[in-house]
Amino acid sequence: MRRHRAAAFTLIEVMVALGVLGVVMALFVTGLSESRQLLNANQTTSDMELQGSKAFRAMTSILQRSGHLEYASRDYPTTFQGGTPPGGFAAQLAHPLPADVAPSGWAAVYQGASDAVVFKVPTDLDGDGRPIDDQGFAEWSDLEYAFLVRPGPDGINQLELVVVNRGTTTVRCPEGLAGEVSFPPLAAGAVHRRVIARHVERLQVESVGALARTRLKLTLAFCRRLAADQYIGTFRSTVVWLRNYAPDPVE
Repeated sequence: MRRHRAAAFTLIEVMVALGVLGVVMALFVTGLSESRQLLNANQTTSDMELQGSKAFRAMTSILQRSGHLEYASRDYPTTFQGGTPPGGFAAQLAHPLPADVAPSGWAAVYQGASDAVVFKVPTDLDGDGRPIDDQGFAEWSDLEYAFLVRPGPDGINQLELVVVNRGTTTVRCPEGLAGEVSFPPLAAGAVHRRVIARHVERLQVESVGALARTRLKLTLAFCRRLAADQYIGTFRSTVVWLRNYAPDPVE
């Protein structure tokens, strides 16, 4: 009578099987990690693009109310770099420079100094509910506005709207600046700040066309560091026509 031995795995076969299983598990974990990183990067990009859209809506809505004018021997709008406003403008607009987050090899839109733009918005001074006087002219107050980029309390760069009352009396801010951007009345010398967007690398403000300062091109660059060697960035531009803008003359 023949006897059959029960089939069994040898030690070598078990070690080979475990090795193959280890390789498969390593590939699975690596793929899962890469998928998570890709998902995180896509989510971060979407968040920055959403912030960019909201920021442009706010900036466009406010600047369209503004205009090119001379007030108290100062020209508006005015841009400056370096964190220090030009002589004659509110000292409260001075601010620390934003941190450089984007790698040095990135496109020029992410590099260089960030602009700040100082401007004015008509204000209802006579209490009739309109920022226009009886003769149809805009009513300009001592409020000075600025969009600028500076580090926030946590070190993350942020775009801010700053309003300074340079007068000697309390002034009521225009209602509904960009919808959600509203300020209470400002006492003499008071400063209000509102964060418009975060992770802003650079704001660039350029005059467009022959009529300087009545048509502005705004460019916002965003950058966020996800890991030691992983950065996400995006940028977008728009052109804003101020209230006293007129088309370029036809040659």
